[in-house]
Amino acid sequence: QYIGEAESLKAMDRAAPGLVPQVFAFGISESDSRPYMLSEYLDLGSLDNKSGAELGKRLATELHQFKSDQGFGFQVPTYCGATRMRNGWYATWEECFDVMIGDLLDTLKSGGRFPELCKKGDQIRKRYVLYDSV
Repeated sequence: QYIGEAESLKAMDRAAPGLVPQVFAFGISESDSRPYMLSEYLDLGSLDNKSGAELGKRLATELHQFKSDQGFGFQVPTYCGATRMRNGWYATWEECFDVMIGDLLDTLKSGGRFPELCKKGDQIRKRYVLYDSV
């Protein structure tokens, strides 16, 4: 998890400089084989309308527009809470997002948790991601 977190923060910083904490170091301790990650601490508060609009603009114009030489996706496993994400490379952002959100929804559904959230997530997938196949 630490490696995925560090690599994803580094990738997000390349796409949208200054948006996420800077990673200083990460790895596995030689002395006790435990993972570690050292990063910048950002003391974040609540978003007001202006900062929320700025964040949304940066996500849309910088982070979500960034494409690596390999496409959209990621090379190492990452996690959303305890859920391991099925990462890989995809030709489009829509394919990448569909796999990520689909896996999260499947995990929630299999545990019988958050049925309303899962229903809304499925509606969003059908409306905005899976529109070609519907």
